[in-house]
Amino acid sequence: MYRDDRQVKYLYVDLDQAWNRDRVPAELPTPSGLHDSWANITRRSGHSDEQAPLPPTGRPGANGSHLDGERAGWIRILARPGRDVVADLTMANRLRHLDDSQDESNPFEAPDLPDDLDDDWNNRLHQPDDSDMWDYVERFSRFYWLTRFQRAVLGQIDSALFAGLCMYLDSRSQIASLYAPEPYRSHIASLLRDTGTMSRGQLLAHPLTLKLPGLPRNSREGEDFKAVLRERMEDFKVRRPMFNLLTVPVKMTFLVVPPEQGKDLDNIVLTALPIAHEVLRPHIEPHLLAPQPPGGTPEPWRVEALRRLRSLNANSVAAYQVIELARTPQDPPAGVLRLALGPVSHSSWWDQAADYVDKRIAAKDELSG
Repeated sequence: MYRDDRQVKYLYVDLDQAWNRDRVPAELPTPSGLHDSWANITRRSGHSDEQAPLPPTGRPGANGSHLDGERAGWIRILARPGRDVVADLTMANRLRHLDDSQDESNPFEAPDLPDDLDDDWNNRLHQPDDSDMWDYVERFSRFYWLTRFQRAVLGQIDSALFAGLCMYLDSRSQIASLYAPEPYRSHIASLLRDTGTMSRGQLLAHPLTLKLPGLPRNSREGEDFKAVLRERMEDFKVRRPMFNLLTVPVKMTFLVVPPEQGKDLDNIVLTALPIAHEVLRPHIEPHLLAPQPPGGTPEPWRVEALRRLRSLNANSVAAYQVIELARTPQDPPAGVLRLALGPVSHSSWWDQAADYVDKRIAAKDELSG
């Protein structure tokens, strides 16, 4: 498809380890059956007016995972001209200034953080013989809140970086200054340069992203690069304890300013991703790690799901993308590498931009029609 790996400037890979998507819904466990234990504890405690959110069903099918019968694997490769990707991201940036909708599918919209966790469990009225169940309720509520919190934080990071990339690529377009009247042309060109500098900084200096070492330029630097990668990731977990236990599937985005001699994007991932898996320990189905009620027999589907995980690389990202930014004279010779965690959407930023542009055009056509 191309002559040189370095022609690839935007790379996205989605790993889907679900199976048997066509399982009959009637065979799946019902929410009522999964929540019987929760209903019992709320009845015994007498607290039915204020309940923590019900435990997620974890139902096979709710997240694309099903529990019996193997599914044949497959690989799909989609290659697009880089100019088309840039055009979609650039147009998305221009249209968002005309869009006042707050649609959840809008990639520029950041989710709200959940309310603080109510963890005053010691003041809850319950009987001593309910202690095991109340311990489960407390642990599950913390797990559920952390899941919502991480999903919101990762969504905010993702939308900020997505907007930064759109602005950055738009600022590199000279169309606005070329078609501006002569008295304003230089002023608009200056504004575009300032926007490019600001948006590039937004991409490469976001406070919740991880600054990684410069890229190795020869084999001698390779081992040192791996050692510093591990050190930076371990330090990230210390400084950002909210990510010590990842309770949501994650996407990893690598933002790359290549060294002076260039760098293959896929080689960066082959080196950095295994270390990220080992240190950050993302999970392909983290809902299965949720605390379970004491006593009783585990549901068959959960037993099967946990058994299956033992045969897989469970500590893995669900997707990753690598984006190359153009070098500037101020960049170090070894380049720049930044890692961002994000939510799983099963689509790249440029696919989201293309969908966003299509929806805005369709909405405009409906209004004018």
